[in-house]
Amino acid sequence: MNILFVAHDIRSALSIIEPALSITEGHPLCWSVTEDHNVINACYDVVFLLSYRKIIPEAILDRVQGKVVIFHSSDLPEGRGWAPIYTALHSGKKVHTITMCYAAHEVDAGLILAKARSKIHMNYTASMLRKIGQAMISYLIGRYALRFDGGKPPGTPQKGKSIYIKRRTFKDGEINPRKTFKKIIPHLLASEEAHPAFFIHEDETFYLNVVSANQWIDNSFLVEEYFDGRKGKVITIQDWKREIE
Repeated sequence: MNILFVAHDIRSALSIIEPALSITEGHPLCWSVTEDHNVINACYDVVFLLSYRKIIPEAILDRVQGKVVIFHSSDLPEGRGWAPIYTALHSGKKVHTITMCYAAHEVDAGLILAKARSKIHMNYTASMLRKIGQAMISYLIGRYALRFDGGKPPGTPQKGKSIYIKRRTFKDGEINPRKTFKKIIPHLLASEEAHPAFFIHEDETFYLNVVSANQWIDNSFLVEEYFDGRKGKVITIQDWKREIE
């Protein structure tokens, strides 16, 4: 199986790729990673996009017969677009979902392959939620590679109302001083270094970074498979590990 990973940053992508490859250890795989989507071609059995911030041109998607897979941090079709991790924490969601789907001509609208779900605990910040999301993506990649070994599963059409999230700007990080601190907490928990929470005092800007004293992360999650055109069984990561051992 020949796999290409296309990432915004290769170094950070390896934190997802290496655990995924450990799952497939013992199976013949060839893989490479790049920051340039223009190298995508028909020699690859599947192309995984990892936090890639550019839209893949339709001509390139067609070049590989639609075998480009993306991961979106929301329960698609809810949460299409930008800032899904911020939205999950800021809106008080109890479950974090990673959707694995094919890239399509319409953004975040492709056929669904699988979903992984993990409980959002009270101590989670955005950076912690991102870590569990990366772990779920690693396992979804490994699962795909083991099950299909070069084949292309059909996937399942998205169902439900499409909800889009607009792109956040730097200004969106500003704290409204008229709000009570309790109302500001979700914004603080949901903000990350790349898009920080901040306030302005006496014409000076001050950034705020919230770090949980409790750094425990729950590594358990459920996987729902939609590879074969319908929703399949729900498995736990413990079941999954037993299957591949």
